[in-house]
Amino acid sequence: VFDTMLQTVKNRFQSMGVPSFPSAELLVFWGGEQLGFNAFRHNPVDYAPSVSCPVLFLHGAHDLRVRPEEADRVFEAIAGPKARTEFRDGEHDFNAARFPREWSKAVSSFLDENLPQVPDRVGVEDTAGRGKL
Repeated sequence: VFDTMLQTVKNRFQSMGVPSFPSAELLVFWGGEQLGFNAFRHNPVDYAPSVSCPVLFLHGAHDLRVRPEEADRVFEAIAGPKARTEFRDGEHDFNAARFPREWSKAVSSFLDENLPQVPDRVGVEDTAGRGKL
């Protein structure tokens, strides 16, 4: 997750070896004009404090498009339960395919910690007072 639209566009230019100024600013402005919104104000770091549901960040440590420090800013701003896994050799790609064991472990652990537990149906008392199910 990027922190600000402008920063992520700057990162894209820099990852291609192209100076970002003034092209990034022009692209953010024009993209927002084309889509009818102020793209300079599309900043997930500003929305993050209103997120109260559990969130799992899976991030590549060598991501040139969304740098770890930018993801950190959004992660820290999230109000609800959160967890983060950084793939040491990961980039801006589908880390589930590159690191299947680590990815599965992170997702499974997160779900185990954040999904409501469903009781075993055998021998569970019916809350309506009808005895055991």
